[in-house]
Amino acid sequence: MKDDPRPAAVTPELEGSARARLGAAIVRLLDAPAGGERALAALVEAVTACLPTVDVTIFCADEDGFSAVARSGAGGQADGCAPSGTASPVAESGGAGERIPLLGGGGELLGVAVFSSLGGGALAEEDRLLARVASERAARVLERARLEADLTRAEEAARRTSAFHDQIVAIVGHDLRNPLGAVVMSAALLQKKGGLSGWQAKTVDRVRASSARMGRIIDDLLTYTRTRLGTGIPIAPRPADVRDVTRKVVEELAAAHPGVLVEVSAEGNSVGEWDPDRLEQVVSNLVSNAIDHGEEGYPVQVSLRDEGEVVVVDVVNRGEMPQQVIEHAFEAFQRGPEQTGRKASGLGLGLYIAREIVRRHGGDIAVRSDQGATCIALRLPRRCGGVQAHP
Repeated sequence: MKDDPRPAAVTPELEGSARARLGAAIVRLLDAPAGGERALAALVEAVTACLPTVDVTIFCADEDGFSAVARSGAGGQADGCAPSGTASPVAESGGAGERIPLLGGGGELLGVAVFSSLGGGALAEEDRLLARVASERAARVLERARLEADLTRAEEAARRTSAFHDQIVAIVGHDLRNPLGAVVMSAALLQKKGGLSGWQAKTVDRVRASSARMGRIIDDLLTYTRTRLGTGIPIAPRPADVRDVTRKVVEELAAAHPGVLVEVSAEGNSVGEWDPDRLEQVVSNLVSNAIDHGEEGYPVQVSLRDEGEVVVVDVVNRGEMPQQVIEHAFEAFQRGPEQTGRKASGLGLGLYIAREIVRRHGGDIAVRSDQGATCIALRLPRRCGGVQAHP
């Protein structure tokens, strides 16, 4: 029958000072660290202090057999041991003592703890109890180390897979630009010089509109992969007027969505030092998001206001966003509910990219949804020289 690795019950015979010593020894063993490089060595030190007449060696089970990983040395001092090949727990113990298997939570064998009496005889009852407590603790240390090693390997594999996927997305997005540019140019030439009318002209218009949407998706993919691969989103600050940027974007989106009304209002000074091309990307993503998810029949409202050293831009659409969506709104590939608004197009990268660009400018962006409406507000410092680092 296998020995039970769990601590035995304290018997009524262990009374007075013996009981107090036993309790203090158990507490010391249980207080030994459960993790870290020296966890097993510290546990052996605790055993040596509690059982000065006992030598202890802890073996770890691996593919090659058993390796001594911690043992008490000469004079009762504990040493951490490097794996020693295929040492046998039975052969190394040499003589009477206690050999206790170290089992994981699923019953798998993690190692063996060997407790040997320096006098060559059997261990006393109290010593056997402490050996079992120490063995249970050692099993937990080995199990934790094995789980941490498995987690590290899994995280590294996930990181490599994620990096590979990001590189594929970047390559595909980059390589799609040239053929898409040819489609856009051909459609523009047909529209300008083709002498088309009726359904032919409408078809070319649809080709141009669809190509423009594909171009935005590709730009979003490339921007996303820059953030994922660590290169970040490059910005080139220069004097710009966010009012002009907003009106340009709204005019383009209004042409692509003729049935949607977008209202723009501005108060005060809207000039600052920003990257206008990146701000155009931000405003386009925010207004497009509002158009996609706003309730039909209601306008999208874009307001700009001067707050001294900060310019605030609010984009408001009719319809509330569920709280569970708000909590993840700025995460990559998150798309809002489509059942209450127009059919959304895109990859769910718009708000994520908008946040990253705003942060690169040293600003911040937030969403709130109440009283039947949703507002995404961004705050832009007039100068982005002190770009903040965000996780």
